[in-house]
Amino acid sequence: MSNTNLLDSLKRELKEMEASEILSPAYRRKKLIAYAVRTAIMVALYILFWQYVWLRWTLLVYVPLNLVGLVLILGAERFVRKKMEQTRQQIEEINRE
Repeated sequence: MSNTNLLDSLKRELKEMEASEILSPAYRRKKLIAYAVRTAIMVALYILFWQYVWLRWTLLVYVPLNLVGLVLILGAERFVRKKMEQTRQQIEEINRE
């Protein structure tokens, strides 16, 4: 495969990624709604079963994991777009050479 074909292929893949579902606001909204429902269910379960001491200890695991999930939902788009821009710049640098 020649260098030009490879660069064209990379550019095409970047355009396809830009059109992918993960970067759409509707996808993020859907994930945020699912996150809110999951969190509400867990809060209700914690309130319902608060009398069990062992369940309180699970909060040490659940809260950080829940926050990581929220950060991933909110930050994934920004991270992917940043990486795509870096890749686009690298392609342009290679194209200039």
